Amino acid sequence: MLTYVETGTQFTCEFGDINEPFYESLESMLDQLAKLLKTLEGAEMYPDFQDRLRSLRGRAIAVGWGYGDYVRETVEDLEALLGDD
Repeated sequence: MLTYVETGTQFTCEFGDINEPFYESLESMLDQLAKLLKTLEGAEMYPDFQDRLRSLRGRAIAVGWGYGDYVRETVEDLEALLGDD
């Protein structure tokens, strides 16, 4: 799931904006990942994804269509709930 979102974000950073349905698809996948990580089993996996999620947040910040804001909010929510720093 995270690889899908990372790849879509990287594609946008390299080639420019796509369209709203594209970003909605990425947001939906990130939402599924966040829901999984918020489960008891998923929370144990969070440390394995934490650095990648932070990196994703940094890359997505300049993307339009509200996508950058969505990624930032989702990652910050996960950090507040599951982070240990």
